[in-house]
Amino acid sequence: MYKIVSMGLVTVIGSVLTLSAGEDTVHCEVLDDGVEKIQCTFVTPRKDRDREVVFHWHSDEFPQDDREHTIMLPALNGSVYDYRYLWGRAEGMWTVTATLTEEDGSEREASRRFSLQSGKLAEAAH
Repeated sequence: MYKIVSMGLVTVIGSVLTLSAGEDTVHCEVLDDGVEKIQCTFVTPRKDRDREVVFHWHSDEFPQDDREHTIMLPALNGSVYDYRYLWGRAEGMWTVTATLTEEDGSEREASRRFSLQSGKLAEAAH
């Protein structure tokens, strides 16, 4: 229970800080809900219409492990996430980029770069 509450609090605080700055961000972490996975959350200011977010996962050393996944960000929501199972994931440097498409067709991107070693994430310099 404590783990869930603390992660929720971190997400809420991160969302508030991000929205006050008005910038899009991506945050990644390892979660264990019975099966370990890497979850990356894209946070952006809320709008009153649906928008499309494309998550692109890229491994520097093993591009065959790359993936692109499109997710709908529902109206009035300010965040959406994508995840990959940790088991079988290539170690080394990863970049996760979330591309948001607005109603007018314009796009914005936010990225997170991290190192995956022994099932742990370490932030890389941007």
